[in-house]
Amino acid sequence: MRVGLLCGILLLVALSLYLCRPPEPRPASAPAEVFSAERALSHLRVLAREPRPTGSPAIVAARGHILGVLRAEGLSPEVQEARVGASSWGRAIPGGVVYNLIAVLPGTGTDTDMDTGTDTDTDTDTGTDTDTGTDTDTDTDTDTDTGERTNSTSYSSNSLVLLVSHYDSVAGSPGASDDGAAVAAMLETLRALRAGPPLAGDVGFLFTDGEELGLVGAEQFAARHPIARRKGGVVVLNFEARGSWGPVYMFETSEGSADLIEDLAASGAPVFANSLSAVVYRLMPNATDFTIFERRGARGMGFAHIGGFRHYHMPSDTVLNLDKGTLQHHGEYMVGLARRLAGGSGRGSRMRGEDAVYFNAAGSILIFYSSKWALPLAGLSGLVFGGAVALGVRRKVLRLNRVALGFCSLIGAMFAAFVLVLLAWLAARVLDDRLRPPLTHRALDDGFYIAAVTLLSAGAVIFAGAIASRRSRPAEIFAGHLAGWLLLSAASAIGLKGGSHLPVWPLLFGAGGLYAILYLENEGAIASWKSAVLVAICAAPAIFLWAPTLHAVLLALSLAASPAVAVLMALFLGLLWPLLAAAFGDRKKLVSAGLLAAGVALALGRALIHS
Repeated sequence: MRVGLLCGILLLVALSLYLCRPPEPRPASAPAEVFSAERALSHLRVLAREPRPTGSPAIVAARGHILGVLRAEGLSPEVQEARVGASSWGRAIPGGVVYNLIAVLPGTGTDTDMDTGTDTDTDTDTGTDTDTGTDTDTDTDTDTDTGERTNSTSYSSNSLVLLVSHYDSVAGSPGASDDGAAVAAMLETLRALRAGPPLAGDVGFLFTDGEELGLVGAEQFAARHPIARRKGGVVVLNFEARGSWGPVYMFETSEGSADLIEDLAASGAPVFANSLSAVVYRLMPNATDFTIFERRGARGMGFAHIGGFRHYHMPSDTVLNLDKGTLQHHGEYMVGLARRLAGGSGRGSRMRGEDAVYFNAAGSILIFYSSKWALPLAGLSGLVFGGAVALGVRRKVLRLNRVALGFCSLIGAMFAAFVLVLLAWLAARVLDDRLRPPLTHRALDDGFYIAAVTLLSAGAVIFAGAIASRRSRPAEIFAGHLAGWLLLSAASAIGLKGGSHLPVWPLLFGAGGLYAILYLENEGAIASWKSAVLVAICAAPAIFLWAPTLHAVLLALSLAASPAVAVLMALFLGLLWPLLAAAFGDRKKLVSAGLLAAGVALALGRALIHS
């Protein structure tokens, strides 16, 4: 049974991570109305031949290609020329000009209330008094268009779904992922939308310039262009990159957008999203083009892939290093959401104006509900857990002082994991120059370091549990661990509703596992396959929720944050204590020593290879 339990745990973890992968890329022979990564690659190979920083000949060529495709699809693209001395980040703009590219695919419901597009506002957001140039123009030149504009383009006042990406790159990178993949995906999305059934609403395509210099193009568009002030409102969908592979996450959303989360879930695209990321991102100094729109009151969402951060802003950000499945994922989001939001079936939810709690249950299955339910669900989980403890005390299987000891063992394990990973990190940093500033993030997705953090965290949990096992039964230690989750559930439901799902649901199902042990085992430990299977079933939701989340956190953060991630890993592994205790029996100390030794050896060995 011990081997079976261990294999079962590892299988569940592996399955939870396997399900979090991008969709398979569609070939060029895919139906016309379907997004095809292979067709999008034909654009990307042109765009990402060389770096295309703002003001360079390469970005002029990229601009010509984008405009040519837009015209070929029957649209009348516009070039918004904005003269800016410097970005709000203090960076000089080469030539003092950025060129945004805008096109609108009109819907069948376009009304006759038209905006002439004339904009006489000369105030800029950059803190400098600059000439904005003329503001609107229907571009009819060849692909070497200079961006000059005249006041001739008009726009409907209908609501608009606006797809956004930036077509500039940093000077030292071809920018195949950042952000060429999204640009190519938008061009293929336009073709797929035109090949499919007509949409009732308008779909806009905005390709911003100067993003890498400080979100300059987005600032100028949001401040000056009439589309940004449509009477019917604008839903902005911004697509970014921070790597070269992996699923595309919806990581950023405007406040009060529960209805958009509902539309996202119904879009037909594989969805990977977590409401905690949106809450945390608002607290961080980071910004994307979407941030500019949100600050001006627009609603919408931001998307990005984060695997392969070693290629971010590097010469290796090439077409060859881009995962085709990632490109396919961008496109499926774009096509699915455009059809959902502009097709007349979306944005009618009663949840409009509310915040949502949302997360992936298994793979791309998105669970969502109003944040109003955060506190009641935390209360329910607390009641279920309290009932289990009361049952255990009544049956004389749980002793409260031993439950308290179990709680202390969890705190000790979290502290030990932090210290162990911190020491391993400091030692590896001496040997591996990739771990030193400013290159710390280049080893971010190194599987060896991630495995080392996992092994050290597991070793800390098992060792702390082994110490507590001298006086406590496995059920008592487990109940103590769940008490820690109870505190987190209460705190998050009150102060961080967007992250409340992370402790609430594991606590609820974990309490179910505790009930199974109390009802089936008189000694407070798993001793039969029946109880083992029931506890494993109750642990599965926590594994499917937490394992991918921890993996994504490790990819999103620098390895310098790995000690903090180790604390979260120890917290998560505490939920599996009944299974771990049954799997390792009296060999807990030996197993923990082996795990700790393996973790240290893996971290230092990997560092020596790169020394």
